[in-house]
Amino acid sequence: GATAGPPTGVAWAARQLSVVPVGDILYVSNRFYVQAWNTVEKRWIWGVGLGGEQGGAHSWSLLPMRPVVAGDRLFVRRLTKAGPELAALERASGKVLWQKRPEHHVASDPVFTRGKLFAVVCTIPDSGFLQFQMTGFHPDTGEVLSQEPLFRTRNLWGTQPPCHLAEAPGRLIVMAGGCLVCCDLQGRPEWLRKSVWLPPAIDSGVHLQQEQPPLIHDGRVYAMSPGSHEVVCLDVDSGRRLWSQPAPDA
Repeated sequence: GATAGPPTGVAWAARQLSVVPVGDILYVSNRFYVQAWNTVEKRWIWGVGLGGEQGGAHSWSLLPMRPVVAGDRLFVRRLTKAGPELAALERASGKVLWQKRPEHHVASDPVFTRGKLFAVVCTIPDSGFLQFQMTGFHPDTGEVLSQEPLFRTRNLWGTQPPCHLAEAPGRLIVMAGGCLVCCDLQGRPEWLRKSVWLPPAIDSGVHLQQEQPPLIHDGRVYAMSPGSHEVVCLDVDSGRRLWSQPAPDA
């Protein structure tokens, strides 16, 4: 079911908006509607929405769904009534080439690397628990090519957990449920690290933290899990914690 909207004073519409620049074109998504803006001609080229399948405005609150550009295609999550799906759009026209929602929902934005398309998918194997799986999709058809279990956690988000996926050289980094997981490009986990964090029912300031995927630079992973109130730096090869610092105003 849908969760309650964010507190008054939070610019939730802006926090849920994503803009991706590619040359003269800006690809804009508000999670329900994807558009392409020509910055030279100063006009919208195309726009495509979900129509009657559009999800609730306050579902997955404050979680943007950022498009990924790969060749002549745009891969993007879209928020449907049944939960986030993954879709492929034609960059030139916005034509929907395919749309998929395996299991309960597509939990993370996609990553396209070395010709492979990945996203984290969430299932609900038992009441009160969520299972996260690294899922490989065929870029041309959306067919599920592979699924590898990552971890299971208690459902403390009303089945709408924040989840982020980032690319490291030859690896994928997942941040969800207070965990950081490193996988190879077959989706197989290499290491997992847990953070001390507060669930949203306890952390009254969780809405002030902007959702961002981990940052990978020079063999290190920098991340701040929702509710953790600290920035951590890990070695990308081993997952060893190099340092941590309290977040400002934490």
